[in-house]
Amino acid sequence: MKRVVAVINDIERAEEILSNAKNFVAEDGVLEVLYVYEESLFELPEYFRPRFLKEDVIDKDEVKREIEDTLERIGYSGESAVFVEISDTVSHLIHLIKDQDDLLVINRYHEDISSKMIEESNCFVLTLKNKPIEKGDILYIASLDNRDKNNIKLIEKFFPDAKIKLLYDFHYYTIASADYLDPMISTPVMDIQIDQEAKKAKKELFDKLVEESGLEGEFIEEWVDEDIKLLSSIKEGDYGLVVYPKDIVNLTDKISNPTLTYP
Repeated sequence: MKRVVAVINDIERAEEILSNAKNFVAEDGVLEVLYVYEESLFELPEYFRPRFLKEDVIDKDEVKREIEDTLERIGYSGESAVFVEISDTVSHLIHLIKDQDDLLVINRYHEDISSKMIEESNCFVLTLKNKPIEKGDILYIASLDNRDKNNIKLIEKFFPDAKIKLLYDFHYYTIASADYLDPMISTPVMDIQIDQEAKKAKKELFDKLVEESGLEGEFIEEWVDEDIKLLSSIKEGDYGLVVYPKDIVNLTDKISNPTLTYP
């Protein structure tokens, strides 16, 4: 990627986040590091508080030096920039990336921050968790539109040795063919017919994507309470990374796997 933004809230996680981030930066790209001290995340006894926090004031120069030292330690020698802010991580991130979509944001999961980051940004967002990305295969949840082919190529480029599985859960998407239907004349029989027609159309698109990509695929069509079926498929697969479109339900809060959301 031409531009990668690493978001850090816990300086102790800096090396982990930056070690992952450097792998995605193009030769002529730039790695931007946004450190944001969130007071709500560090309401801890004095001896647990960040060492660069002195009398409730952040020494920004010390933070920058530590991040620059970390970049040197992990062997990153490309172009970089470091920004240090206080509170409101997502607002600082959105201000930094503006409306640019051709970039990757990397963060370590925080319940109150990561979901909002995914929701408000319009770019790829990689969320790290305890499970290393390189451990396990990759699950790609398809959108069945013009995004899939380019996304799959991008994933294959970044993870050339990973096995990628395609998945589509029919019930996570609005049935577009029903939008025109007048609710005053809609009947259960008509709804079932529309559901079957839409399902058939999506299944054909999915089968075509599987064939063209040469990847294994799973099409979930039966409805089980809420997201039980989808979450079961993810858990059973033990995936190292789950890739999904940001316009479906937020999976990042519901699974233990690292996630990559795409706009």
